[in-house]
Amino acid sequence: MLEFATTFNSTAVVCAPRGSLEDGSIMIRSSQNTSMRRLHCFRLIRISSVFVGIALVLSLARAAAEQSTSLKLSRPVRSWEFLAAVGTRAGIFGNEAGNFEAWVYPLKILRDFDLRFHTDGRILPAESLARTVTVRPESCSILYAGDTFQVRETLFVPVHEFGAVIIIEVETAQALEVEASFHRDFQLEWPAALGGTYLNWEPELRAFYLGEEQ
Repeated sequence: MLEFATTFNSTAVVCAPRGSLEDGSIMIRSSQNTSMRRLHCFRLIRISSVFVGIALVLSLARAAAEQSTSLKLSRPVRSWEFLAAVGTRAGIFGNEAGNFEAWVYPLKILRDFDLRFHTDGRILPAESLARTVTVRPESCSILYAGDTFQVRETLFVPVHEFGAVIIIEVETAQALEVEASFHRDFQLEWPAALGGTYLNWEPELRAFYLGEEQ
């Protein structure tokens, strides 16, 4: 599971993978990495706010999953078709091949988010294995299927909260590694703009931390 949520009263965002990074079952990669230039006191305030935001978004995702009904639409994937999960304060936009960008309005957090599957010495791009798209009132999902595995990617954005959740569910007959990659794109919606921005890995949070240099 990957979730992202804004800190409150600051221009910073955390993208956090849920699950073990050490066991190799999930990899999160980013194309850029810079050093963090923040005073320690501000970091502590923002980190505490991040935990509140992530916990709130996750609780809403779990509640939506528990209350999910049989109301849904499914069909074979059309890779060129638009697909989105949106709320009033955040959104995930992309296509049915599984390539997405993520916003916490008015900030664009990341772009070119996609999955790759590592199995039996091969690296398989998820877009080549996208089979079925399913849309429910609270979420949308893409089912990827290979010879020995199935992976379901579900996008959930709460209606009234800052943040989003991407859930990865795996069924496999042999060892499988799921790689999620993206480019950070920490900028305001045009024509507004930020100054220098950065991305850091926070070991204590087990999350990427994006922010603006002061």
